[in-house]
Amino acid sequence: MECEQVSTWLDAYIDLELQPEQAAELIAHARGCVRCAASIIERQRLRSALIAGMPFHPAPPRTTRFIEQSLHQSPRRRLRASAPPWAWVSL
Repeated sequence: MECEQVSTWLDAYIDLELQPEQAAELIAHARGCVRCAASIIERQRLRSALIAGMPFHPAPPRTTRFIEQSLHQSPRRRLRASAPPWAWVSL
């Protein structure tokens, strides 16, 4: 892995969005690259500071119910419910 690839994957790594193999590859590179290791630490600190400074606001009960109900619908029905009537034009 090259430093440029670390730069590309860094945000996904910090947000735990990389596949395990990709994360392992990034970590292996950072163990041997001071610059990339410092970038990872810096980004982790930034994320922690942002999270610590943000108040938590739970979703309103109506929103929670809507999301829970939509999760139990078929994907096709969810698409129809969320797409505007003219969405078929883009097909």
